[in-house]
Amino acid sequence: MAASWVAFAWANRLCVATLVEKITPAIIGTLFKSRALRADRGWRAYVWNNVPGDGNEDLAYRLANGGYKVVLCPVTNLYFDLAWNKNPEEPGLDWGGYVDLRKAFEFIPFDYYRNVRTDKRGNPVPSSVFVGKDRLTDYGRSNILGIQGALWSETLNGEGRMEHMLVPKGVNLI
Repeated sequence: MAASWVAFAWANRLCVATLVEKITPAIIGTLFKSRALRADRGWRAYVWNNVPGDGNEDLAYRLANGGYKVVLCPVTNLYFDLAWNKNPEEPGLDWGGYVDLRKAFEFIPFDYYRNVRTDKRGNPVPSSVFVGKDRLTDYGRSNILGIQGALWSETLNGEGRMEHMLVPKGVNLI
């Protein structure tokens, strides 16, 4: 299984991240119970690594079902620094797939498996990718705090680039 990053943030303070081989609610619980990352101090998990086929498609749901407060920021739908498509002239990255206008607006926070159609290379995703993956429970729903889009500044190296990457995809966050 590929390693995954989980980032934690507290208000506008420094983000702390950890790299682990298999992320489980128990691992996250250990981090949250540590002196620096206690949930009672306002720490929340911002989960973005849901790329189909990478093994952590259900990470956000596992954490929420386990009682942790989660903000969804899925690379597959809300990373606005990803290219719109495979065209080599299209600005943006492609490590997590492509995010066009449709993907940005079709994200279903409480059942995102329903909106997944392609993997990070644009190939159809077989239904077997989600076999055995956790679904969000009613209890887990109460732990989803919201959604967040991401636009990383290192991709904004040209005039008008921010507007091209953010608008109109970012409107779905309003």
